[in-house]
Amino acid sequence: HVTYGILLCNIGNMVEGYRYGDSALQLLNTGYYKRMEVKTIAFFYTFIHHWKFHLKESLPKLLNNYLLALETGDVNYATISVFSYSYQSYYAGKELSKLEEEMRSLYHELYKLKNKEYFNSQLIFHQAILNLRGRSSDPCLLCGEMFDETTALADHFTTLDRISSFDIHLNKLILYYLLLRQLTPYYYY
Repeated sequence: HVTYGILLCNIGNMVEGYRYGDSALQLLNTGYYKRMEVKTIAFFYTFIHHWKFHLKESLPKLLNNYLLALETGDVNYATISVFSYSYQSYYAGKELSKLEEEMRSLYHELYKLKNKEYFNSQLIFHQAILNLRGRSSDPCLLCGEMFDETTALADHFTTLDRISSFDIHLNKLILYYLLLRQLTPYYYY
């Protein structure tokens, strides 16, 4: 149900998508689908819930799901939940000093979970937060304490890590927009 709900939201039918996602959550209460709980919650609060409610309302659910996933030994969905919590906190406008502190704590958690793609993306978002707080020599260059885009982009390109490459470019776009800078084009060969 939740996957079909995501599909419906992606094609623009948010009302029906939310209805299917919500019905997936209701099925969890029957007990029969209990083994699917962390997956369903991670998908619903990452991809569906924000179409109907403010992004901030997803945050406690994602954090609780992270803890539940750790308890049940589902490392993959623990990783997805904690990363979703992090970037949704950023997009929801959580105060940057508090978010930086949380990201530093979550950095260690993601490192222990050993999921390289989500860990790389977490570093990118963390560096963007540091840049917004003035902790980089060039605020539009994702280079600093947590991440260095000058070396990472080549690595992501050769390993075909498109998600991390996307996260770099998205965060650069956000930084350029917030800092009212002109974009310079990238050329890849």
